[in-house]
Amino acid sequence: MVGVLCRAMLVCEHPIFREGLQALFNETADVVVSSVVGSVAEAGRTIGDVRPDIVVIDAQLRYDDGPAAVARLAREFSDIRIVILSDVDDGGFIRRTIDAGAKAFVLKRSPREAVLYAVRSVAAGGMYIDPAAAARVFPCQPRSKPNEVPATSELLPLTFREQEVVRLIALGYTAKEIAADLNVTMKTVETYKARACEKLGMRTRVQLVRLAAAQGWLSGIARMSAPGLNA
Repeated sequence: MVGVLCRAMLVCEHPIFREGLQALFNETADVVVSSVVGSVAEAGRTIGDVRPDIVVIDAQLRYDDGPAAVARLAREFSDIRIVILSDVDDGGFIRRTIDAGAKAFVLKRSPREAVLYAVRSVAAGGMYIDPAAAARVFPCQPRSKPNEVPATSELLPLTFREQEVVRLIALGYTAKEIAADLNVTMKTVETYKARACEKLGMRTRVQLVRLAAAQGWLSGIARMSAPGLNA
């Protein structure tokens, strides 16, 4: 069991969705829901008292435009990190939300573990964009130089599982360990690895480790606390 990684504020007006998120985070040992509010205005009034590390916002609030709400909170509270949950997968909307200051964008139709993955990635200082949404913003293009370390945007079109496998391989996990942690077969792990390497133009573990170092995945992260392993 890991220690508390971050305190999260939930901004959501729909009781069923809100309770589902609370139940999801209550199952973890590293994300604590510090407060729940129903609007961005209410979040702005209470953030100073609650002091969350991360604010998880429903982008479809009745009285708040998603990108504008993100921009307002990001201006007023520069030290918080914002995760957006949305029904909308329009490329322009996603880009405006990220440009406004959101650190993660997750589609509501994604698996529940994607929300945890996004929160943990952001808490560790990274970013996360749902692969289904990222494909609309960052088209995957073939790379002409196989040894070149890709930019972050080039990683985003990887599927959720491909991203997990690449990160864990770079952190030193064996295929057997990854298979056990993700509850899949070793053959499935190798398949995810092969697909990811093909998309990234990489062939070896050394290249993946170089990629991880360039992205900051190895800085201050213990081997057994890699994002996604403690769901």
